[in-house]
Amino acid sequence: FYKKFKIKYPKFHDFLSSLNEEANCKNLRSEKESEIDFNKDSTTFSGSQYCKPCPICGVECDSNKCTHRDINHPKCQKANKYTPTRGAKETDIKVLSSGEKREDITKKLKDFCDTSDSSKLTEEWKCYYEKQNNEACILKNKNKSADQPKEIQKTFYDFFYYWVAHVLKDSESWRTELSKCLKYNKKQCMNKCKRNCKCYEQWVELKKKEWEKIKEHYEKQDGLPSGGITNAYGDPSETERIKKMLEKKNTEEKDDDTTHRSTIIDELLKHELEDAKKCVLNNPKDDCPEEDSDSDDEVEEEDELPSAPNPCSGDPSGSSTTHRSMVKTVAREMHRKAHQEAKGRIGGHISKLKGDISKGKFRNGVKGSKLKTVCEITKDYSNRNTRESDGPCYGKNKERFEIGKEWSYWDETNKKKHPQAYMPQRREHMCTSNLQYLETNDGPLKGNGNDEKLVNHSFLGDVLLSANFEAKNIKD
Repeated sequence: FYKKFKIKYPKFHDFLSSLNEEANCKNLRSEKESEIDFNKDSTTFSGSQYCKPCPICGVECDSNKCTHRDINHPKCQKANKYTPTRGAKETDIKVLSSGEKREDITKKLKDFCDTSDSSKLTEEWKCYYEKQNNEACILKNKNKSADQPKEIQKTFYDFFYYWVAHVLKDSESWRTELSKCLKYNKKQCMNKCKRNCKCYEQWVELKKKEWEKIKEHYEKQDGLPSGGITNAYGDPSETERIKKMLEKKNTEEKDDDTTHRSTIIDELLKHELEDAKKCVLNNPKDDCPEEDSDSDDEVEEEDELPSAPNPCSGDPSGSSTTHRSMVKTVAREMHRKAHQEAKGRIGGHISKLKGDISKGKFRNGVKGSKLKTVCEITKDYSNRNTRESDGPCYGKNKERFEIGKEWSYWDETNKKKHPQAYMPQRREHMCTSNLQYLETNDGPLKGNGNDEKLVNHSFLGDVLLSANFEAKNIKD
């Protein structure tokens, strides 16, 4: 066999090229798949929709077919699965859990702020060490489904990176959520900033405790390399921005014991805590007076507008005269005027226009608190008269995107009475929830007595529903 094989394929690449001529390889060429060429490992062995990934635990086969093994199948258990012994050095590390996706992280952090008992949100890891290659960090899987293992095991190395990665992701989420609160403006009071900044501070304190336990377990290992945990496991690339702070601090230290010097994570958490405390200090009020409160519609101030060469100065170099970047200036001024005009219409209290969908009430007893994200809004979150309207786009012109359609008057028979109502097809037929069919005589939109704020919260449902349907209509 070998002699014949060598005659037909004298070189290794000749054999690989022959594989390219197989029917499946030749026919499998589309926008979703890379061209299969066994001489190019970067495309041939990349992710594919045509080939399913190998099952984690293999398959069980009979004469007819093969089926995936369940993760709890005896053959799926690792041969080198760690089992703690009496002599193992043990460290309990409670970790505040957070999701992998951005929306999961945001929800978990909100849950953390809303509860007085964070223990319900923690993962109880137990890390064991006996000797090198005989150690593990174990998490009992309490709320597991049928296809999940009874416990999760990671090496301490993997657990360390798992923890660091989540701290960095969570930190980024905090800074995104609190961007306005962290940007101090003594002229403005911002609602809920004090509460959220205080929660941010508590989160950092909790992460500091977790980090101390991780370092404690690291110290239990034998043959520690010099330089401490950061050098042992490498510097996470995401913390590069902290590195200069660390280097400056460490050059100032006279202690020769490098094992106990500050790590990058120490500096990161110290920096986070300083920002959190400053955030709390700069936002002393949680509920702001309406006239002082900041609105999402307010334009954020910038310390300094960037300068750019003036191409109209007459100087070829453009250096003799510079001008402020005017686009942002004009936009800011237009935004400010629109905001002031809106405040003037409603007696100077812009907050009267605000609504919170989670506090809204809708037909048939539906509550806004059931809505996880506004992007998932459905027709259930509406107060329309269902006998008159089937939804935001009901009865709207299907030809509103037809090129060449002329503008028209909203009321063709009374043009003189409504001359301002002259608009293009798309605007005339926007998915406006057919506002004339909203139930305003009873229910949450009536607005009697103490229900005035409920009107805003509930009306927001139809506003968001309109935006959602309009976007889908444009996409379709």
